[in-house]
Amino acid sequence: MIAGVIQALAFLPIPFIHFSPRVRQNGATSYYKKLGGTDKFVEGYRKKTREVAKRLGCPLFDLDQFLRKQIQKKKKEGIMNKDGVHLTPEANKLVADAMVDFLKANKLLQSKIPPAN
Repeated sequence: MIAGVIQALAFLPIPFIHFSPRVRQNGATSYYKKLGGTDKFVEGYRKKTREVAKRLGCPLFDLDQFLRKQIQKKKKEGIMNKDGVHLTPEANKLVADAMVDFLKANKLLQSKIPPAN
């Protein structure tokens, strides 16, 4: 341990992926269709991430669950770009502010960080 430094891990499970119709038309999702779709495929990684964080007693900022809640509050268009993968500027701000709150709540952030603009 380095003097004055708190050692901790914060896991971020992979959020959902919803490809746009254009991407789907180009066949990018054919591999995932065989596996039950991209969301089902990625859920295995999310589940393992949650299990490891719990086993190690590490703080977990569950980006997937956070974004799903935001989509329920707002329309998906306010969270996801049209490509279905990347977040909108508004959603990036929500994530940044939530991460700062998470770090503070878990005493992983000691300095003051202003909210995202």
